[in-house]
Amino acid sequence: MSEHEKESLSALLDNEADDLELRRLLKSYESDPEIRETWERYSLAQALLHGETVPISSNLSARIHEKIVAEPLFQRHDFLIGNKTSPRWL
Repeated sequence: MSEHEKESLSALLDNEADDLELRRLLKSYESDPEIRETWERYSLAQALLHGETVPISSNLSARIHEKIVAEPLFQRHDFLIGNKTSPRWL
């Protein structure tokens, strides 16, 4: 996501975007998951800053599950032999 797209998205959420920026963002929103995720994060931050109710994404649990599944598994063997890649907190 480009810096220009981030600025346009920020302007949109602050009601400062023009019609052209709005059309570009809506078109990108349909095809670019990064813009969708950034839009969601910016909206959440804006809601928190304004003390509004925070919307929860309908696919939040699926996204959390994906992140957990993507995490590397802890190997007991690595810990026992003192592998430096083992988590420090163990």
